[in-house]
Amino acid sequence: MDDLAEPGFADIELSPIVVQPSKPRVWTAFTAVAAALVLAVGFQIVLVVGLIAWEAANGGDVEEFAQRLPAELGSTWMFMAFASVAQLAFFLATVIPVSLTPMPVRERLGLLRPRPSWAIVPLVMIASWVSLAVGIGFALALALVVPPDPMVEQLLNNITMGQAVPFVLFIALVPGIVEELLFRGYVQRRLLERWTPGAAIFVTSLLFAIVHLQPHHVALAFPIGLWLGIVAWKTGSVYPSIFCHAFINGSLNAWRMVVKFADVPESAQRVAPIVALLVGLVCFLLAIAYFFRQDRKVAAI
Repeated sequence: MDDLAEPGFADIELSPIVVQPSKPRVWTAFTAVAAALVLAVGFQIVLVVGLIAWEAANGGDVEEFAQRLPAELGSTWMFMAFASVAQLAFFLATVIPVSLTPMPVRERLGLLRPRPSWAIVPLVMIASWVSLAVGIGFALALALVVPPDPMVEQLLNNITMGQAVPFVLFIALVPGIVEELLFRGYVQRRLLERWTPGAAIFVTSLLFAIVHLQPHHVALAFPIGLWLGIVAWKTGSVYPSIFCHAFINGSLNAWRMVVKFADVPESAQRVAPIVALLVGLVCFLLAIAYFFRQDRKVAAI
């Protein structure tokens, strides 16, 4: 009768429960970029309304001011004001989703020590001139088909010597920090959790270019974004890409100010960019070789 007895609970083998890890969500990265654009436009509209209200409160001609406002955007301080509210929107679109994730902020945004050390940063910074040159080439090629936005030339013409240093510092540091935290810090690192590095870097660079809106700026920004994405991925940190972004913006606009306010011969204006490109190309090749050597070391472990 014992052979016919039903098995007890002790005789039942229980299979272990395997909890499949949930796949990281990537839609939040695209939502952050869309939110950044919407907020940027919204903040700039609020700024326009505020300026018109201020003009009305001071007894000015509101209609005449509204007609004059597009031309005023070519002034240095007005440009910096509108750029500041746009960068504030980008910053909020970064910190809000990051604050909702369980991962520590430093890890989520890549605010980590670069691999293998900080010594790589000067090399990749100077190498960034290659991506800048490629971007300028794309923008110039597009200008043969589509006329560029005259506001950039108007802005450069309106800058005074006293405004040059604040302008260069602003255009280097603010977008260099804020945009890198959003794109290479949040978006790219999020996409890398699900996608291959090539796909994540390409899509992040495309989004980075698109938010520049003006076609020639888009053409300029895309190859720069590719290089910044490679640097952030290879170093495992957003710090090097921040330094590279700031260096690109700062060196380009500092050179523009030197040409504008210093008596630079035309021959030097032609030679200096070529020399910078050659130096950048040497550093670019060294940086790529270094990255490949690091990959081989990791593969050998």
